[in-house]
Amino acid sequence: MEESKLVLEVSQNVGSHSEDLVVSALNVAGIIVADDSDINLAVFKNIFEDIFKLTNITYCINGQMTIDTCKAVLDQALQCLESGVRKLRPISLLILDFQMPFKNGIQVVYEVR
Repeated sequence: MEESKLVLEVSQNVGSHSEDLVVSALNVAGIIVADDSDINLAVFKNIFEDIFKLTNITYCINGQMTIDTCKAVLDQALQCLESGVRKLRPISLLILDFQMPFKNGIQVVYEVR
């Protein structure tokens, strides 16, 4: 009986603070935004950092930089796992421009996968 009461209280709190929970979850997650347009990057920065106060955002200006960043994050994650460190922020969201220099968004997805 106590367990069901706890679930009910948690679900009520989630409903009333869902926006805060989403923002909190996104701060834990790693987000990479890739776009070759300074204007688009400024818009993303305004939305993520200024409005939602997210802190774990990486901005890339071309497809190859995005691939290199993803590989570096994955290498760091493997090192953390091997050393037993649990504090790591994996990539949870990639926002990719379709047309970018060096590699386009589709090519980035194929290589990162």
